[in-house]
Amino acid sequence: MQVFYIKALPFRPLNKYEESKGSTTAVHCTNDGKVVISDRSGTKTYCFDRVFGTFSKQNEVYKSILAPLVEEMLQGYNCTIFAYGQTGSGKTYTMTGERSDTLRYGWETDPVAGLVPRALSHIFNSLESIVSLLSHIFCQPNGDASVRVSFLELYNEELFDLLSSDDIPSKLSLFDDTSRKGSLIIKGLREVVVLHKEDVYGILERGLAKRQTASTNLN
Repeated sequence: MQVFYIKALPFRPLNKYEESKGSTTAVHCTNDGKVVISDRSGTKTYCFDRVFGTFSKQNEVYKSILAPLVEEMLQGYNCTIFAYGQTGSGKTYTMTGERSDTLRYGWETDPVAGLVPRALSHIFNSLESIVSLLSHIFCQPNGDASVRVSFLELYNEELFDLLSSDDIPSKLSLFDDTSRKGSLIIKGLREVVVLHKEDVYGILERGLAKRQTASTNLN
């Protein structure tokens, strides 16, 4: 099994509070994937596969980083993307994004939508094409595809099911899968079968709302 890692760094611009305090950025990026941090002690340089400046668009990040991985996933490869960093660094915005105030946009076309809704749209659009092709090849006009969706959160080293019916997400247990070496089983994790991407967007919004509620209650 081959494992490939792609390290990308999207920059978060100064927020309104930081601007009101007269803060300035101490981090600068270059076109060759380098990040330069300057402070009183000097400068430090870090290298990444890709660096996205503060004016980069969500769609630019998706097309460069995640779209190729989704294509590989559709060919049968396992792919994972995750965001890490300190609180307020922009992880949630990068992964889930926001919804524009106007109703003219759906998840798949909203310019501020994050990586997850863009990936969902990409997957379902591709599945529609694949099903159409296979239905034509095998002369089965009523063919379809289904996707099973789970949504969990790792919070304070505990797993929570964000699609549970409880007001506060259910805690989950993690076990080694004895039938498959190197695999894990998450006991009690709910799986929801969806046939259309519109249904997935509703599930995503429900899970995100549960995540925000969980953070408030647990704090």
